[in-house]
Order: sequence, then structure tokens, then C-alpha cells
Amino acid sequence: MRKKYSEMTERQKRLQIIASQKYQASPKGRRRKQSARVRELNRISVRKYQASPKGRATRLAYSRTEKHRFYQRLWNKNFTTVEKDRAILAWKNFDGKCYCCGSTSPGHKNGWVIDHKGRKFRGILCAGCNLALGFIKDSVERCQNLISYLKETTCR
Repeated sequence: MRKKYSEMTERQKRLQIIASQKYQASPKGRRRKQSARVRELNRISVRKYQASPKGRATRLAYSRTEKHRFYQRLWNKNFTTVEKDRAILAWKNFDGKCYCCGSTSPGHKNGWVIDHKGRKFRGILCAGCNLALGFIKDSVERCQNLISYLKETTCR
């Protein structure tokens, strides 16, 4: 069984270094450099495909899907994996209704609500509810004050 590097004597460490240098100089050890070249060739061929009419059409068709837009937005947020999982689960269970008011007309687009202080996913809301939350600055006190104001001033 091989020893850990920290358990080796100085002589064994030097021999290990020399052996790794010899391996890297051998044709078998140089395969890594060749694989980097192959990777670059693969990147070039992918770019050529994406630049072709068929590749552009495929990429455009995928980018227009709701699923792609959702995952693209999710990727750009600085969420923890737990929050990403919550967002994915919410999207899969999303029935087209706003979490707050229950309307099925999203306005501009369905958006998700993020607690910007804690970087947490809170749900998928319609544009109106999302704007209202933004205007009251996510404050429970402001919301309660608005409710009491509406109760006092509403004509009956």
C-alpha cells in the first residue's frame, strides 16, 4: 500500500518527485498536453456548429423556452444550493397563480421574490404584487400601516 506523502521520508519524497518528472517527460505522461489540444479542437467545432444556421436555430429555440429562462435567471443569482433547490421545486410546482394574490394574469411576467438581505428565494409573484413589495421595501410595518390606512379611508 502506498504511503501518504506526509508519512514519507525525505529520500522517498525526492524519489517520488523524480518519478513524476520522468513520467511527465514520457510519451504516456504527455497525453495530457494532447488532450488539451483535443479539447481546444472540440471547442472550435462547437463554435462552428453554433455559428451555423442549424446551430443558431437550435440555440434560439431553446433560449425561448420558459425553462431555459428560469434556469438562466437562477444561475445568475448568488443563491446557496438549498435556495436553488427551493426555487427549482417552486418552479416545478408552479400552477400559474401568484403566491400572494392568486391571480392567473401575470402582468408583464411572473417573477420571483428574493429577500435581498438574506439572499433567500421567497416565491413566484405576479408583476403587481412584486412591485407592491418593492414599493413598501419588504417592510411588514409599512404593509400593516397601508392596511390600516385602507380600512380607515375606504368609503362604505
